[in-house]
Amino acid sequence: MKRMIKPVVAVALILLISLAMFTSCDPEVKLDKEALDFFWLEFKGAAINKVVRPGIAAVDMKENGNITVVFPANVEPSDVQEAAEELFTALKDIVDDGEGTLTLYAPEKKTFTLSDANVVEEVARHLLDNLDEASVDNFLTSGNVSSKYLAEFKYYGRELKLEGTLKFDVTDPK
Repeated sequence: MKRMIKPVVAVALILLISLAMFTSCDPEVKLDKEALDFFWLEFKGAAINKVVRPGIAAVDMKENGNITVVFPANVEPSDVQEAAEELFTALKDIVDDGEGTLTLYAPEKKTFTLSDANVVEEVARHLLDNLDEASVDNFLTSGNVSSKYLAEFKYYGRELKLEGTLKFDVTDPK
């Protein structure tokens, strides 16, 4: 019995020191980081399930917040539109009440509300210079449209921000 007292006391002291260290750190920062990590995993899974279509679209999502949707050179405009709608649907399905904002910084800074019924078209108009035929053709032949972004939303009651670059890319098949 006496042999057990010293190890038990040592473990108890280690637990008390660990608890003191844990409670002395800023819990808000820790919770926001954990919530963002969980959000990012859920969003990546949903986006890949909704957007990826063999021969039509691939998605690359990095931990730094960069999101790239890649299309083959022979992509149809309707496939690009469908992939963009699915990417936004994945985001709206995950955030609390489907609400939040998306700020794009190119070609100029503009903020969009995720819950707007026509948010995908508004974002496309913004990125593709009002969706005129020439800008759509230019995108399909030039290869990419991108913008830095900031998404602000609630996820399980936590206010989160996600930043990175959103890029739609058209490449020649390999």
